[in-house]
Parts: sequence; C-alpha cells; structure tokens
Amino acid sequence: MLDYVSQLYLPGALTLWCALFFSLAALWGYAQSLTPQGAVASLPFARRAYAFFAMSIVLCFLLLMLLLALRDFRIEYVFQYSGLDLPIHYQIAALWAGQKGSFLIWLIWGTLLGLGVQRSAGKSKTEAAGMGIYTLTVLALLLILIRENPFKMLPQTPGDGQGLNPLLQDDWMVIHPPIMFIGYAASAIAFAFAMASLWRRDYDGWAARAFPWALGGFLIPL
Repeated sequence: MLDYVSQLYLPGALTLWCALFFSLAALWGYAQSLTPQGAVASLPFARRAYAFFAMSIVLCFLLLMLLLALRDFRIEYVFQYSGLDLPIHYQIAALWAGQKGSFLIWLIWGTLLGLGVQRSAGKSKTEAAGMGIYTLTVLALLLILIRENPFKMLPQTPGDGQGLNPLLQDDWMVIHPPIMFIGYAASAIAFAFAMASLWRRDYDGWAARAFPWALGGFLIPL
C-alpha cells in the first residue's frame, strides 16, 4: 500500500480521496433523509457534502489541467499524451486524449450537473431519492478514477512526452469531446428521476422534471 501511495502525485490523489469521502457522506445524508426522523436534519448535511464533493472534483480537474499546461512529465498521464512541441491549446486538450482524462471530464460534467439536479429536485419531494441514485452514478465514475489514478508518477522524469495522437490535433477535437461528455453525463439524470419514481411508487411528474435535462443532454452534443 505504501509503495502504491509513493507512486502517486499526492495533491492530485488527495482530491480524489476527498471526493470519495464527501460522496459517501452525501449518500449517507440522503439515505438518512428518507427516514421520517432524519428528513429535516440530514438533507442540509447531504447538500453540503455534495457541494464539497463537487469542489474536490473541480480541484482534481484543474490540477490535472495545470500539470499538463506546465508539461510536468513526472506524471505518467502527462508524459503519455503531451509533449514540448504542442501548442498550449492542444496541450490542454490532451486532458481528454486518454481513458483516464475522458473519465475525469465525464465525472466533472456529471458532478456539476448534479448541482442543478439538486436544486431542481429540491422543489419536490424526490430530492433525497433522486439525488441518492444520481450520486451513485457519479460515484461509479469516481471509483474507476481512483482505481486507474491519473496522478501516477514515473520513477524518473523524462525530458519530453510521447506527444498527442495526430488524429486529435485538430481545433474541433479541442471542443468536441467536452461537449459530447455533457450528453453522456446528462443521460444519468433521467435515469435517476425514473428510478426514484419507481422506488417511491410515485409515477406522476418525474417525466416532466427529467425531460428538460434529457432534451438538453441530447441537443447540446448536436
């Protein structure tokens, strides 16, 4: 375990571990909110925990972007997908060139959309169930990132990176993947509302709440 930790860039790994802690805290709060005794006290706790979870993911995203911008080739992911000869916009776009970065951008969109879902669901009685299920979906992405940590360090620092795939060195590819992942992330919102409705056996109204999110998730990537 200590050897594994020593191979990680600790500030980046810490953001992921904090996100895990706060996501589990949010889940606990939403679970407690489903009980009559905990509805009043636990819901504000769950909202705050989710906000800290979102903050941790944003910090994780910004840190990896900074490491790419600085061309810190100590980080394996930076070494694999960037290089000294890349213009700065391609250097930043290297964040979603690999699987780990793609999961991270999917996760950050899902997390930020969750703040809107939280506000939308808070106007009804479905917030605890809906946000609990939705938090599980983003937690699944987080667990993948913790397992395949993008902040793994190389034993020695190379002088240059392997460079970005030439197929991705296009201005449209700088903006295309982030837009596509908005749609992927938004697809979980309709799922969360539907599952919450089935769970509560409240079949009226969930489609109206889910429709704007589903429509936006479909139209934005177009």
